[in-house]
Amino acid sequence: MNRPPCFDLTNLFAAATDEALTVGTTVAATAAIGAGADGTVTVTVDTAGAGGNAYTVEVVEGVGNNQPLAAAINGTAITVTLATDAGGLPDDAANTATLIAAAVHALTGVSAAASGTGNDPISAAEGPTSFTGGVSSYSLTAAFTCTHVLLTNGAQPVRATFDGSGTPTASEGHYLPAGWSAVVSLAMATAARFIRQGGTNSAIHATPLVR
Repeated sequence: MNRPPCFDLTNLFAAATDEALTVGTTVAATAAIGAGADGTVTVTVDTAGAGGNAYTVEVVEGVGNNQPLAAAINGTAITVTLATDAGGLPDDAANTATLIAAAVHALTGVSAAASGTGNDPISAAEGPTSFTGGVSSYSLTAAFTCTHVLLTNGAQPVRATFDGSGTPTASEGHYLPAGWSAVVSLAMATAARFIRQGGTNSAIHATPLVR
């Protein structure tokens, strides 16, 4: 299908409240460990989308003397084990943000980078820290009290789904060209998911309609 179902405008009138939704692209989830301009490690899930928000990253202290820095991933859980010195304490020289970022970056499915010089160490356990910010699609948030909604697309094409069963992608879903508009049921508007088509954000303008 190339177009979602539409409804007749007869006897429907625009209500006072509406919503303008910015429609962007997918966004990768991230999390940060450490602190400071030269001691923060930002970890990013390689596959953009809301699924990345299920990831966590945890820093644990190594057990034993002269243990090496290590990083591992088990499903969506990333664990960084700090290196230890001859006395079994965290070894700051071996636990700099740069070295930790390199260890995490070598894992499958994620990337990592240190802030600034990366010379400051992570010296203590922390987390687990949940990843946030992953976005697969965009949806309306207004709590409309109406039966139908007029949806109007802005200056850039988008892809959309209207039944709540899936997420649109660059090649899947209804193609809504620039300037597209239609009246859909409130249920369809609420279930709708949008993603931009191309390199520029668009906007979906939603106007609730009442009789």
